[in-house]
Amino acid sequence: MTQTFLRDALEKEIIITVTIRNQTTTAITGVKFTRSFDADVVDASDYAGATKASAFIYDKYGGEPGRGLELSARTYTYVTNAEIVPYTNFDPAVTGCTAAGASPNGLAPVFQDWTGRVTYTIGTIAASASKIIKFVYRVM
Repeated sequence: MTQTFLRDALEKEIIITVTIRNQTTTAITGVKFTRSFDADVVDASDYAGATKASAFIYDKYGGEPGRGLELSARTYTYVTNAEIVPYTNFDPAVTGCTAAGASPNGLAPVFQDWTGRVTYTIGTIAASASKIIKFVYRVM
């Protein structure tokens, strides 16, 4: 796996390009890649939500209203799933590239300390082949 980072100061975002290469002589199936974040906008009064391809956390009413962070998929050729998870249930082991297993179910947003994640379901990577996906972190 290789990653490149591109900062767009005008749009207040960082674009991460991830290349996943199968260095074996056989296909690898069931590949998923997850990137997570813990925004810690204001902790207990964070508001969070998710769409199919984006997870966001922001301070709606607390000490920093209008401040937030969003993580989005930027490659739409693969199935994506975004979700929010309470910090108390956050498992950093879910971040990364795996060849099996499903990510946990998303939760309805309420005010608390949230984390977010976006998962690409890449599927099969043929022998000696590569797949490229992109993520974008954006300040809200």
